[in-house]
Amino acid sequence: DNLSFPSPAPTSSSAPVSGGGYCFSGATTVQVESGETVRMSDLKIGDVVLVDQTNQVFEPIYSFGHYSPHIQADYLRVTTVSGA
Repeated sequence: DNLSFPSPAPTSSSAPVSGGGYCFSGATTVQVESGETVRMSDLKIGDVVLVDQTNQVFEPIYSFGHYSPHIQADYLRVTTVSGA
């Protein structure tokens, strides 16, 4: 059996005091429609990013719901067995 259980979620003490809810670090990278890999901090409204790798589906950025460039937060790094 090659199953493993995920790491526990961060405790509330590690969440930012300013409200939390941060989805991705600005250092997280995504693939844009041109095939280039870019940092999320470099994305702009209207950029088209890969949202489904299996079917090669791209969709435009229409909002930044949690954009807070000056907030520091803890993030979890999730890696699958395949490395994806």
